[in-house]
Amino acid sequence: MYQMAAYCRVSKDDGENKISESIENQLKLIREYIEKSDDMELADIYIDDGYSGLYFSNRPEFQRMMEDIYKGRIQGIITKDISRLGREHIETSNYMERVFPALKIRYIAILDGVDSVSHQNEELAQFKTLFNDMYSRDISRKIKGALTVQKKRGQFMSGFAPYGYMKNPDDKHRFLVDEEAARVVRRIYSMYLAGYSKGGIARMLNEEGVLTPSEYKRKVQGLKYANAKQKPGAEGWAYPTIHVILKNRVYTGAMVQHKSEKLSYKMEKYRYIPEEQQYIVEGMHEPIISKDIFEQAQEIGKKRTRTPGFGGEVKKVNPYAGILVCGDCGYNLQRVTGRDGYECSTYHKKGNAFCRSHFMKKETLDSIVKTEMEKEGKSETISEVTREMVIEKIEKITVYSGRNVEIVFK
Repeated sequence: MYQMAAYCRVSKDDGENKISESIENQLKLIREYIEKSDDMELADIYIDDGYSGLYFSNRPEFQRMMEDIYKGRIQGIITKDISRLGREHIETSNYMERVFPALKIRYIAILDGVDSVSHQNEELAQFKTLFNDMYSRDISRKIKGALTVQKKRGQFMSGFAPYGYMKNPDDKHRFLVDEEAARVVRRIYSMYLAGYSKGGIARMLNEEGVLTPSEYKRKVQGLKYANAKQKPGAEGWAYPTIHVILKNRVYTGAMVQHKSEKLSYKMEKYRYIPEEQQYIVEGMHEPIISKDIFEQAQEIGKKRTRTPGFGGEVKKVNPYAGILVCGDCGYNLQRVTGRDGYECSTYHKKGNAFCRSHFMKKETLDSIVKTEMEKEGKSETISEVTREMVIEKIEKITVYSGRNVEIVFK
């Protein structure tokens, strides 16, 4: 008797019909199929509601199901059709043809007539996985096209309004000023223009117990908000948060969208979009700060530099100031003058209970940056990495360990 896992999945990102592909309908079909069988029992139900079929690793219930398979609790998987298992051709086929057979797992896709025990419709299954992939590509293109039109009109098309605003209850594509948070935004700009550093502003807000944007959204606005970019263990205001607020043109009344885009409809990795290619529509909501104040802040950001103190380079500015971050905690790497390199500021201040050193020699980082910039065609030959070169062409540098560095170009 096969102990079967009923796996159900639905996602609006796949352009699926809410009624025909509903979890309830999937479960009903699976239960009826198992009840009519004399060699299967329903062992457990696994539901990924709201997860795209293009990815497997980010689905919590799919991963739980695989863990139960490895523990021997499940001998088979049954889905409404192959698209419920996945829509990405290569990885879905890999599970069906290699992973499941290697683990001696029976796989059934009811509406596609696939049953790995009887080897039914195996050839058809290959065409189905390819068709599902093509369908996702087509849906992705159509959704992207529709969103682009709306974004170019200045309609907000994301989930949460930026800190300082709230969605207009009468028009979810427009903003209203949230005065309590807006006061903090104005204060941040005022302090920055008065000479405070971004790190100094963050420390002062933490000392005063001011809620971070994420905490404010959850505790005051009552939103189910999670900051996807926040690193585990990272709490309170920090340099990156202040930096983002000071760079966000939305506070001048402009709607700014299309700041990044997926490298591929099959990937969750994004690329930064240069400002001149972003969709910026002026005068879409009440400004929190004036355009003049915003531009003053940008000019200060360009001019403000830090001396690295590396031997004879004391008079030269640190080319990586503000863009060199730790791959684990997300906080900036700071100068370590005695060792002629950079080290995670969290580790430096709190020790290895909170993060690792991630130390990198300056000459090593310079070498990596030169090589990558030449590969990207940002510069043909580089004799010296300068601050002007870095702020013009690099958005962020993330240091993980050893020579493991990720550079995001503008």
